[in-house]
Formats: sequence, C-alpha cells, structure tokens
Amino acid sequence: MKRISKVTPFVSSLETDRKRNLAMLVARAKRLSMLGFETVEWGAVTWVISDGKLSASPGKRKGDASINFMTAPKLGGAALEGSWAEAAKSLMCLRFHRKSSSMSSQRNFVTALGYVAHIAGSTEVWELKREVLDRACALIASHYSETSAYNLYKALHEFTDYCDANFLCNVSLRYRYHAFSRPSAVNSREQTRLDDAQNETTKAEKMVSPEVLQALGKL
Repeated sequence: MKRISKVTPFVSSLETDRKRNLAMLVARAKRLSMLGFETVEWGAVTWVISDGKLSASPGKRKGDASINFMTAPKLGGAALEGSWAEAAKSLMCLRFHRKSSSMSSQRNFVTALGYVAHIAGSTEVWELKREVLDRACALIASHYSETSAYNLYKALHEFTDYCDANFLCNVSLRYRYHAFSRPSAVNSREQTRLDDAQNETTKAEKMVSPEVLQALGKL
C-alpha cells in the first residue's frame, strides 16, 4: 500500500467549535490571490480559471478551464451545498496554493468529496463519521474501474486528513478505506528491482528479428 503524505493544517489557533474552524478555513481561502482566479465568484457552482497551471493541463487546448463543484454525473450531478460546498472550495484553493496540484488532481478531489457529501445527505461536514466514508468508498468502487477508484480513494483520504488536521469534524476520523490497495496496473513497472532478470529481456511484436539485423550488417 502506498504511504500517503501527512498533511498539515491550513489555519492556526483552531477552536473547539468545528463550524467556526470551517469558517476560518473559508476566510483564509478567500484571502488568497492566485493567478487565473481573478474572475471567480465564490458562490458559483462552476469556477472558470483563466490563467496559470490549472488552465494549462497536459493535452488541453490553450484557454480557460473550469471546475464544477457538483457530485459526479452518476450521482445526478447536483451542486454541492452548504458546508460541503464551503469545504470543497476552500480546500481546493488551499491545496492548490500549497501544492500547485493539477486540474485533474483538483477534479478528483472534488469528485471524491462529492461522494461523501452525497452519502452524508443532510449531515454537515463537522458531523461526518467513518460509516459515511465507508459507504462513499463502496459506492465509488461500484461506479469506477479499479485504477480510477484507487485515485478517488486517495483523494478521499486526503480530504479526511485535512478534516483531522484542521479540526473540521467532531470526531477524529483517521480514515483509510479497508479495501484500499494499489492496483497491479498502477506503476507496475516501478514495482520490480532494476536488476531483476525480467527487466533485461525486451519483447515486442514489431521488433526486428536477429536474422534481419545480421543481413543488414552484411550489407
């Protein structure tokens, strides 16, 4: 299992009032000045990023990029509301400001948080419990391939780590999904030693045969 880096809090002087801690997190996110976010309206469901790393993802045409604070299409594509929208937007901004995460990483993060919000229903962020997280992960597993689900689990774990680090929930979550494990298709090449004999043998249908190479050499 891949070890996930420990996160550090975004705010200091945290209160025992979890709702107030979320408000402090939002206030700090709103104070950030980031390239491309100049025209973003905090209350909007869709944010359009006009410049910077988030608008220049690999393989993307030059121009604006958008991120939707909604649940996944398989969940109905409903807009995140209340404390869930505030948590998604503030954490998205703060994690980008700290780690300069790519747009695909940001979208994965919001998607994972959307699954938690969907399962939580009318429950607020600060009332979140591990049972909700288990059900969200199980739903992710039923909707996505093994590799895609793995990436969403990691994003969900990161979200719960931020909740713990910033004291956003009434209980300490310390959460990892029980079925979380690296799929064999993810970075499988890197899992073997460089001196492994199997890495010294290269086979491919389109490779030139030794006989053809010998004939070319004689020419």
